[in-house]
Amino acid sequence: MECNFNYSELKTYSGYYIDKNKLKESASGGAATVISENIIKSGGCVFGIVYTDNFYEAEYYCAETLEELKKLKGSKYVETKKTITNDGKLCSVYDILENKLKLGKKVLYIGLGCDIGAVYKICENKNLDISNLYTIELICHGPTTKEVHSKYISELEEKFNSKIIDFTVKYKKVGWVPQYIHAEFENRKIYERPFAGSDYGVAFSIYTRKACFNCKFRADNHKADIVIGDYWGLQKDMPGYNEYGVSIMFVRNEKGDSLIKDIDDTIFSLQETSTKFALENNKMYYKCREKHQKYDAFEKNFKCKGLHYAVTYRDGFIKAVIRKIKNKLGR
Repeated sequence: MECNFNYSELKTYSGYYIDKNKLKESASGGAATVISENIIKSGGCVFGIVYTDNFYEAEYYCAETLEELKKLKGSKYVETKKTITNDGKLCSVYDILENKLKLGKKVLYIGLGCDIGAVYKICENKNLDISNLYTIELICHGPTTKEVHSKYISELEEKFNSKIIDFTVKYKKVGWVPQYIHAEFENRKIYERPFAGSDYGVAFSIYTRKACFNCKFRADNHKADIVIGDYWGLQKDMPGYNEYGVSIMFVRNEKGDSLIKDIDDTIFSLQETSTKFALENNKMYYKCREKHQKYDAFEKNFKCKGLHYAVTYRDGFIKAVIRKIKNKLGR
């Protein structure tokens, strides 16, 4: 394996919700959700990411009930504001977190590597007691920009002449893969398309934040108690496979161990698995995202002529015309 860090002390688990409906509602196997449910049942709260009411941006939300926890479901592939909307007012997520910790609340904070790093740094600077703080990091491929996301939402609403009331980029229409975009509108229309072939999917594959090319939170520099993602590489004929998704969990410390031990195996199928195999198939655990060769051209076209143009002409004019002809011919 090409990773050059010591992973021998990592404990690695895979798993999924046994309830098929709950599994289908989860981004992968539902590991973050089952851990979050345990935190809330113990009287704690969970910080995670939601779309704003108009779906044009993403921000944080603090869930304190199982019903509120449903808002955190689903992957968000866009950079996130570090704010929480509270009674119509924007508050710093770090201020809300500080208040919860000072109240002695058990807190679970879910985010990307940079998000978790920032949380610990702020807690250190404010000399906060973090004995009740638990953290989960999502394996990150580098989110796309908020401009790409908002433009995509805007173009969908213009196309369907209606406001979006529900949106996800990882809808399990036919199973774990391929993932679909799913959007519902006020006029009751529904839009579904495979993510990889959508304008959003193409933009995500090419155009991310530049800081992601030199991520500081990879390999042995992860800060979270547990790092969670999809268990890529797991095949149908292998133990622990489920067609509707499986989570991989890299446990880094005792706090992470305690979160795993609290999982009820009557509702969540959990098993220890090979760290080496899991890392081989989740290279973003230890590798930074590389700058795409079309990044600069895509950025220029996006800023000058919009998202759809940038996606359509990502390979140049001639290839764009050929692609359009093939699409019309159904090939």
